[in-house]
Amino acid sequence: MVIGFDAPLSEYFIQVYGDNDELVADFSSSGMSMVKMHPPMSNSKILETIQSIMSDDDQKRLAPQIELLCLDLPF
Repeated sequence: MVIGFDAPLSEYFIQVYGDNDELVADFSSSGMSMVKMHPPMSNSKILETIQSIMSDDDQKRLAPQIELLCLDLPF
């Protein structure tokens, strides 16, 4: 998972990659996506979507950190 700020585009983003390094989810504060177009989503909906594609092991290890990061971004 990659979370950050793209200065040239002035947008925050969250990208989730699968086991084979394929991009499986891509959210940005602009609503644009390289995977598919998403309507603007709230932070809690983005978090819910990310958690739904996480493995059980990752859920146990990373859930608290992911929640703090996702809910703190200005989407």
